[in-house]
Amino acid sequence: PLQLPRQYYRHLGKLLHVCYCTPEGAEAEIEGYLQEAQLNGVNGDDSADSVIVLKPKVQGKRPRNAQPLENIRLPLSRIIKAVPEAEL
Repeated sequence: PLQLPRQYYRHLGKLLHVCYCTPEGAEAEIEGYLQEAQLNGVNGDDSADSVIVLKPKVQGKRPRNAQPLENIRLPLSRIIKAVPEAEL
């Protein structure tokens, strides 16, 4: 699992499995590609307003006329665990 905010830079473009808390306080999971990491503070150590952007992974086939999935912005303060996944 990713332990420090600065580790997100190394995994840009890679598949992550993320467990996080929703604004309502429920726990949720998402699997997606890390598109962007906006880390504030010295070396990204201040996670108060740091954010990552994930592009959700598409499961199975989608219809041709389906709307593209929107990127998801997650504050680091809400992330419980982020684990890089291997792609084959």
